[in-house]
Amino acid sequence: MPEPDPFVRHIALDDVGAGYDIESTWPGHERFIEVKSTAGQSGEIFISAREREVLLAKGRHAWLYRVSLGEGEASVQEIHDPMNLIPDEHFTPQVWRVKVPE
Repeated sequence: MPEPDPFVRHIALDDVGAGYDIESTWPGHERFIEVKSTAGQSGEIFISAREREVLLAKGRHAWLYRVSLGEGEASVQEIHDPMNLIPDEHFTPQVWRVKVPE
């Protein structure tokens, strides 16, 4: 079995505007992964318009990993094709684009 390292790249280190954090190109199992963390079990995360757009475009290759941090423990929820799975009514706009006067 080949080493997995050559197939995984931490995209966000070099391109924060890519719309996802990690790219896994294992043949036949390609994933474009956005990682979000939450404290506790609130169930709410923040996704930018760019992240939503890219994850929607990646479709079945898109994944959302929600890392829930609790007292001394962490759990990971993997959501496959999240923008097609999560209903539109679960999205609430929270961010404003502001042009600062010069």
